[in-house]
Amino acid sequence: MVLAVLFTAVVVAVGTYLYLRFGRDSGSPGVGPSGRARTDSATAAGAAADAGPADAGPPLLVLAAPPDAAGGPAIEPATGPATPPVEALVTGESPDAEFVVAEGGGAAASMEPPDADLGTGEGSAAVAPDATVVAVTVPPPPDCGDPLGEAKTLWRSRDREGALQKLRDAIACAPAAVDAPLQWGRWILETPALSRDRDLCSGAADAMRPAAEANPNHGELWFHLTNVLFEAGRRDEALLARQHCQAIRPANDYVSSCRFLPQ
Repeated sequence: MVLAVLFTAVVVAVGTYLYLRFGRDSGSPGVGPSGRARTDSATAAGAAADAGPADAGPPLLVLAAPPDAAGGPAIEPATGPATPPVEALVTGESPDAEFVVAEGGGAAASMEPPDADLGTGEGSAAVAPDATVVAVTVPPPPDCGDPLGEAKTLWRSRDREGALQKLRDAIACAPAAVDAPLQWGRWILETPALSRDRDLCSGAADAMRPAAEANPNHGELWFHLTNVLFEAGRRDEALLARQHCQAIRPANDYVSSCRFLPQ
C-alpha cells in the first residue's frame, strides 16, 4: 500500500515537472521568446494607435511599376503636399502622346515617339524659355556729306560765319572726329579777330571737348583746346587742360608749346 502511494506521488511529481517545463513554453502566449515577441509587437501597435495622426511622419510618395504591354499596375497618386495647378492637354493614350502646357509661364513641351535607331523608350522633351527675343540692329553711321570741305571753301571765299557753321555741322555729325575741331582751333589761333571773340571761343571749346576726351593723347588737339579756353576767359578749365597737354607722351611740338599758353 505504501509503495503504491509512493509510486503515485512520483508519477504526479514527474508529470507536473514535465508540464511546467515543456507544456507552458509551447502553448502559453505570454511565456518564452516567441510569446515575448508577440507581446512586444502588440504593445508597439497599441502605442502607435494611441499617438494619433499628429505624431505620424510625412507622407511618402510610392510609385508602382510602369505598365507593361500586358497592362500592369498603374502609378499610384501622390499623397504629398499640393502642387501648383497646371492645365494640360494630353492627346492619345500611349506614352508617346504629345504634352502641351497651357498655363505656367507659356512654356511648352512635346514628347516625341521613341527613336527606333537609338533603341530607347524615352521621349525627348523640348522646353521653350520664358523670354522675349529682341533683334537689335545697329544703324549705319550718318551720311553727313563733306561739311569740312564746304567749310574750307567758304573760308577761302571770306564767308567766316558760313565756314564756322559748317564746322559746327561737321562736329555734330561726328563728335569724336578730330579734323573739324583741329580746323576750328587753327583758324582761331591764326585769326586775331576770332581769338578776341570770347563767346565764339567758348562755343569752340565746348564743341572741341568731346573730341579731345575721345582722343586723350592727341597733342595738337589738346593744345588748341587749351588755347581757346584761355581765350574764352575760362582760366580754371584752361589750366587743367594745359596740365593734361603737357603730360601727353610722346611729346611733340604742340605738347611742348602748351607751357607757353596763354600767348
